[in-house]
Amino acid sequence: MRPRELDRLILKVVWTVILMSMIVYSNAQDEKIAPRIDLTYYQSGDEAPYVTVRVRKRVERRYEPIAGIPVDVYFNEESDDARMGSSLTNQKGEGKVTLPGTLRAAWSNLQEFEFMAVVSSSDTIEESFESIIIKRARLHVLADEVEESRTIQVILEEKTEDGWIPVEGADVKVFVKRDFGRLTVGDDFYVSDEDGAVEAEFAEEYPGDKEGMLTLGGMIEDHEDYGNVVAYTAMKWGVPLQNDNSFMGRSLWATRDKTPWWLLIFPNLIILSVWGVIVYLVLQIVRIKKLSKS
Repeated sequence: MRPRELDRLILKVVWTVILMSMIVYSNAQDEKIAPRIDLTYYQSGDEAPYVTVRVRKRVERRYEPIAGIPVDVYFNEESDDARMGSSLTNQKGEGKVTLPGTLRAAWSNLQEFEFMAVVSSSDTIEESFESIIIKRARLHVLADEVEESRTIQVILEEKTEDGWIPVEGADVKVFVKRDFGRLTVGDDFYVSDEDGAVEAEFAEEYPGDKEGMLTLGGMIEDHEDYGNVVAYTAMKWGVPLQNDNSFMGRSLWATRDKTPWWLLIFPNLIILSVWGVIVYLVLQIVRIKKLSKS
């Protein structure tokens, strides 16, 4: 092969590689992320219900959260009047939208309703849609005390055209509400009977407020029909909180002027003992020197 023909061949190969790289890069730029949306419904007592959204993308064999994605949530229909609001996902790909007061009346009168979440299309994100259908349910938490026996009863009911009816066969949790979570009472969960009720024996001692009040609760969690529903009641079943005034006395955690006496005496005795030994040795050395001169 002549040198000129070889140069032409090399030039063609180089141009081919460049064109292929440009095509691959262009295709990569055209690919958009197809987000996956998960919706979860929460209803706590008489508070306004809310929906949490979770947006993720598939990376190989796992899903990773997508942060900074605006998600619009609608109630029953995708319209401006039924728009609950919008949430920008956090670093975990999660957001929260509460049912506004303008839609609260419609929600309270329905037996079944739908929540819809929409991610609008952008340069990097494909349009995505997800919805969940929820049946209206409620919980009653009742506490009963007979002599030394205490029981908590939770009743689950579903709203129908004929009114509220009990729900049988649902998993219901009974708990004591604390500042940083919930403490389960009895078993991990109980199955509701034909009256929609479960009962748990309250046998443990829990610290309450100054008057011994405790917040008792019942909940259904991640139910396929009702979502997450929680209800509470308050009872004076706790151990009254006693004021701890030990900080005002002499203790290790008090201020310096309230140092415990033993912490003042013993270290000073040790220091005096050490210095006493040192002074005694110095005096003995001086005495030895005097004796050696004489």
